Amino acid sequence: MKKKLFALLLALVLAISLVPSAFAAPADTLGAWDGKTIDVSWYNKTDKTFYVATPAQFAGLAAIVNGIYNDEITNIIGDKNFIVDNFVNNTEYDSGGNNKSTDVYHYGADDFNGKTIYLAADLDMGGVYDSASSTWSGARYMPIGGQYLMAKNDAMTKLGSSFSGTLDGQGHTVYNIFCNRRCTTGNFGDGQSVGLIGRLGVHDNDPENIRPATPTVRNLAVTGYIYSNRSVGGIVGKIGKTVNGAIIENCANFATVSNTDSKGCGGIVGAGWNGGIVRNCYNAGDISSTYTCPTGGISGSNEIILENCYNIGKITAAKDSFAMAIGTNNGGAAYDVAIKNCWYLDGSAAGGGYYSGTPNNGNALTASFMKSADFIKTLGGAFIADANNINNGFPILAWQKNAVTHTPPAPPTYSDVAENAWYAAAAKYAVNAGLFDLTDGKFNPEAPMTRGDFATALVRLGGVRSEITDGTNPQGTITREQIITMLHRFAGKPTAAGDLSKFPDASKISDYARDAAAWAVANKIINGMGDGTFAPQGTTTRAQGAQMLLNYGK
Repeated sequence: MKKKLFALLLALVLAISLVPSAFAAPADTLGAWDGKTIDVSWYNKTDKTFYVATPAQFAGLAAIVNGIYNDEITNIIGDKNFIVDNFVNNTEYDSGGNNKSTDVYHYGADDFNGKTIYLAADLDMGGVYDSASSTWSGARYMPIGGQYLMAKNDAMTKLGSSFSGTLDGQGHTVYNIFCNRRCTTGNFGDGQSVGLIGRLGVHDNDPENIRPATPTVRNLAVTGYIYSNRSVGGIVGKIGKTVNGAIIENCANFATVSNTDSKGCGGIVGAGWNGGIVRNCYNAGDISSTYTCPTGGISGSNEIILENCYNIGKITAAKDSFAMAIGTNNGGAAYDVAIKNCWYLDGSAAGGGYYSGTPNNGNALTASFMKSADFIKTLGGAFIADANNINNGFPILAWQKNAVTHTPPAPPTYSDVAENAWYAAAAKYAVNAGLFDLTDGKFNPEAPMTRGDFATALVRLGGVRSEITDGTNPQGTITREQIITMLHRFAGKPTAAGDLSKFPDASKISDYARDAAAWAVANKIINGMGDGTFAPQGTTTRAQGAQMLLNYGK
């Protein structure tokens, strides 16, 4: 009976953790992405729905889609076999001129066609802005899919990858992207399709049978700096080939977006090609091109439908006629091209609102009107007033109503965790990643960990992919060897030959836990007690449980 009760409890916890609503994990305020770690522990080959809650997990998504990653990545959390480098070296291919965009390229094992990624937290991707020099630096962001070089000017690291699923931000923001993927090889195809998502949909030359039905990005915002040669956008670099067209909806861009070549540069999408729609979106970032490139606040080079969108960002290009507040018409006779209810701040673009055959300066509005209730009504139900002044008084998306700033909130403090406590970092990690709950603002570090609490933490960490517990006594305390066994099962039972003989009480480790203990010691997940013992039957405290989870995540 107890086993069935715990199984039911665990299923309920899992169900709650997968609801795309306020039940999602709280914002990740542990810190910015270090640029060295990718986490694929959340992924498996069978599920259709996934939740990403940390910057390293988001970088892990890029690694799975791309098949390769930055040279500076030194730490991979989870099964490395999920990152598959499909390398194509077709040296006979020549697309002509200096493009050569698909002769050598890499792509990963999963483009997430038919699958959905939910963001379960705000993510800080580690970019740092220096106001004195007006420059960005920091961890190098890897767009999810695209056609750019992973290593600067090294053509052998070119991607030819696509994201073909759905990315639902659930009302979260991806902060501080530092993405400089501009190449100077002379082959401009080496630096294209760059954005939060590099390419949404497959390459033009890919077979029709792998085209996704309707890849989608929704309910998120982006801040930071995005720079490359061509087809560069804040949310999506380029829309690729699909069956029914792509969808970008309920998104906002605050990032600075810039390019140096052709094929489109835009706040929401750089190259809005191949059919689809951008709706209920706005751009507040500066968008620029040093080339005579179609440059727009919503869609730079456009051949899709743009609906219920507005721009307040500054739009510039090498020639004023290429700088449009909404976007420029790429023709796209094979697709539905329309501009519906799109508006822009008067003076935000020298070229006007939209290029070729659609309303232009007539859609220019004053700042005072764009901040009014009448303008919100014009945009429709996706927008609300900026009550918290997160967008300088201009309308915001309804999901942004609880946002107060474009800087990730400061981590909470706990009344019973000293800053110099040995478990302080672990406590911060466990709470801010949504793994542990507080009680009346207290972490209760010395309280015993229960089996149910630790099972819940693993569910929140990455879902249940195998039997991690036998289901007995969920309210009972958990021993150190039991907690390591559960974590070992959660990790997929990897093998590792850690030296247990260094512990004077190693003989007391139960037979069922010895493999897990050896793995945990080899990976420095457990380091022993202060007196040098393993203490396998000792009760695990919340502080110890948090430390083991943090060590596992390193």
